Amino acid sequence: MAKELKDIEIADKVVSRSLGLIGRNGWKRNGMLLKDTNAIHTLFVRFPIDVIFLDKDFKILRVVENLKPFRFSPIVWKAKHVLELPTGTIKNKSLRVGNKIKLV
Repeated sequence: MAKELKDIEIADKVVSRSLGLIGRNGWKRNGMLLKDTNAIHTLFVRFPIDVIFLDKDFKILRVVENLKPFRFSPIVWKAKHVLELPTGTIKNKSLRVGNKIKLV
């Protein structure tokens, strides 16, 4: 059974993926899905985030909790998408490698 996440912002264009959370003071929604990428950075992001790397079928390949501002994530070569979430979401929702994510 897939873990459901609601009200996720989709960044699927070059500009929206490039900007991501840069310059924001907080979350507009419950997370942001960056399509067609396998790594992120938090340069100029003002708050820590949880990060989930997903394959093409939205299966979790890797999780990074509490990635602080001005850091780089690992490159996850098999990842197709990256899901950025408020800090604590991975733990609160019990999201683990191997789980599937369903965006609703």
